[in-house]
Amino acid sequence: MSEPKQDLLANDPEQLSFEAAIERLEELALQLENGEISIESSLAAYEEGQKLFQLCQQKLTDAEKKLRQLDELVDTPS
Repeated sequence: MSEPKQDLLANDPEQLSFEAAIERLEELALQLENGEISIESSLAAYEEGQKLFQLCQQKLTDAEKKLRQLDELVDTPS
């Protein structure tokens, strides 16, 4: 059984890109689906996945907020 890689969020989660977080989520999902890891590692992978999901949600929310701000600037008459 292959064990999961080091938690990417351990160092600095803000530096992790959306794309890297999604890629890691996909890796974790495959490992969990294939039963490639122990139950202890599965729990750790699930916890890491939850954190990655929250990080992705926050990054999407932040991007949406920025887009709305930009739209307001464009729509505001000079």
